[in-house]
Amino acid sequence: MKKSYVGLLVAMSCAASLALVSAFHVEPRTAGHSGWTSVVSPNHTVSQVVTSCFDELDSAAGGCNVQLFVGSKLTSQQYYMSILTYPGHAPVGYAFGDRSDVDHKWVTFWPKIDHPESIVRGNKLEFRFTRVWPDSLQFYYDTTAGYSQYGQMIPPPRLHESIPATAGLAMRVYARLRPVDSTMWGATCFLPDSQKHWDKWSDSMAVTGAKWGTFYARWDTIEEDSGEFDFSKFDSNVTLMLDAGIEPVPVLLGTPKWASSRIATYDLGQGSFVDTSVFAPPVHMDTGINFWVRYLDTLLTHENGAIRPADSVHTWSTWNEPNEGCDSFYDGPQSWHGFTGWWRSPSRYYDSLDTNWTYRCSLYVQLCSLAANEIRSHDGHENDRMVVGELGGVENYNADWKLVRGRDWLHKMYATGSRHFWDVISAHPCQTPQVGVFFDPDAFAVYAETLRTIMRKNDDWSELWDSEADYGMVNAVNEEQNANGNCSAMISTMAQAGLPGGTYDRYCWFMSCAKMYYGSWCLFNETICPRAGRFAYRQVLDKLNGKRFNGRVMAGDSTGDANVRMYEFEDSTSLRKTWVCWVKRPELVGSVKLPARSDLAMACSLDYDGSQQPQPASVEASGWLPRFLRDRPVFLTEPDCESLVRPDLVVDSFRVWPKTLRVGMEAVFTVYVTNQGNRATYDTIWYRLLCDTTAFAATPGSAIGIGASDSMRGSSRIRVGSLTG
Repeated sequence: MKKSYVGLLVAMSCAASLALVSAFHVEPRTAGHSGWTSVVSPNHTVSQVVTSCFDELDSAAGGCNVQLFVGSKLTSQQYYMSILTYPGHAPVGYAFGDRSDVDHKWVTFWPKIDHPESIVRGNKLEFRFTRVWPDSLQFYYDTTAGYSQYGQMIPPPRLHESIPATAGLAMRVYARLRPVDSTMWGATCFLPDSQKHWDKWSDSMAVTGAKWGTFYARWDTIEEDSGEFDFSKFDSNVTLMLDAGIEPVPVLLGTPKWASSRIATYDLGQGSFVDTSVFAPPVHMDTGINFWVRYLDTLLTHENGAIRPADSVHTWSTWNEPNEGCDSFYDGPQSWHGFTGWWRSPSRYYDSLDTNWTYRCSLYVQLCSLAANEIRSHDGHENDRMVVGELGGVENYNADWKLVRGRDWLHKMYATGSRHFWDVISAHPCQTPQVGVFFDPDAFAVYAETLRTIMRKNDDWSELWDSEADYGMVNAVNEEQNANGNCSAMISTMAQAGLPGGTYDRYCWFMSCAKMYYGSWCLFNETICPRAGRFAYRQVLDKLNGKRFNGRVMAGDSTGDANVRMYEFEDSTSLRKTWVCWVKRPELVGSVKLPARSDLAMACSLDYDGSQQPQPASVEASGWLPRFLRDRPVFLTEPDCESLVRPDLVVDSFRVWPKTLRVGMEAVFTVYVTNQGNRATYDTIWYRLLCDTTAFAATPGSAIGIGASDSMRGSSRIRVGSLTG
């Protein structure tokens, strides 16, 4: 008789198998957190509202499922689940649950989705549960669920107990994300200073894998004198980007002095001056003599030989970091900030501009609206996408720079009362420098969620872009650390798609080439020699494009989880898994274990110079893959040479009774295990309960088939050492 073993004191992944993301997960608590519904309407249902952080929920799409924890069994009648829009309660899908033959278990529902168009990330769905008469429904809730800001539990109206607002129904949603799309990756595409490097730049950018890029379409240099236009730089930028397979996204900015509402020059010292009129609103936006509109019309219609270069452009952005209205600088001329902002004072044309940044924001929205109307009025551009915002930071604030928080600026954009004429909100979610930390994934997630929340509250379901990303540009000491920070951000962008708060739809590496730009090492230097970032950027795309995000793998302790990131992805065709892992700080080393399904994994560190080749990493006989992590991300992939036809046992729940344990007391353990693999287990399962790696209970169980579940109940007298397990 063959045996399989399950160790139960483990660090667990937050995701299920088969490329399913855990979109909602609330464990049951105690029987005191339960109640019964009535068989009489409206008290015959209980619901949970969930903010969708997934793309697919139909069980036909790779085994998506919903699970409900049920209490005491009365009969073997089935549960029924309906999925509805919220609010509105329009039908989305439904499922009958597995029959409940035992007390206290997870009942699985395999949804059939009739209206997949209703499943949109950020929208809310209601999961409503009933049970066929005469049985009623018992439910559990967890007051520490942490999902209250993304949904709510809807108990029966006349339930005898009060349900707190933080409650969450004891249920789980396993859904799927779409594979990572190559079109999300971009780079800032300023041309090299020397024109002799332009062709080399285009050829080199083609091999990075970038699919889109921003560049400045500077009105102040294109129309330096009124009515005299020079589009040569614009035309070259568009042509060279298209040759590299990159979608051009011009950022329209820069007001010529003759059209500016501000005439002022700052003396930066050492013979250096800045004409601040360039970064002020143009005059006459509210009259028929609209120089801004005339410039855009000429930009769209000008010809270069037999072609119109603008006919190849169908995404446009307006201005850069308008929330930065700097009128001072610090640490000398080389550190001057706000040079592409939206100057605050004084104005020779618009009243109140000097003191009222709300009015300044309304002028920015007006500028964007005029651009959208003019561009879309031209043949072939009716459906062009408009990007607005380009926010300089989200929470960042500095009174000396006159920097308005990005979130506050976005609030004011909606407060102007303008309809949503845009398709994209863009931001530069830079982070406050921390000693030794080049990228903070937690702050990154908070910034995206903050902007998404503001957008949703204003019924704006536009895309959200990180259009200027450089993490580590301030305090990274070399190009390798700069690559670590930026690639960690790229990977986190993909991983945050599985969070209720959402993520960025596109990511733009800042910059493509320069000698050095405000601490950024860029992808290439000024002569287009590749830097570490170029190899790292391409490696991330090669490793993760086309893969689905499964979830974050937890280290198993609070200290480790605070410093370690381990994200799991799965190939949508071969179903092979790839883990990407690192620690946040370079002085830290993380010792972790990953749940492997193969005997070997292929390990490859972040590539700095094109020399990285995958190396085999051995998996322990227990099935764990040990790894020491540093701030340099490492990719671990299941090999193609091994068959992965095997069980994949997941500990669903681990429950202990009584609730409060003391030394000398006998504790009863109930363990729920599901086989999410593609093969049944051997004839016998041995459950070993571990405390500090020492087994203190072992019980045999029956074989578990594919997709089946089993439970084990055991007991042990608590020793002093066991209390920490």
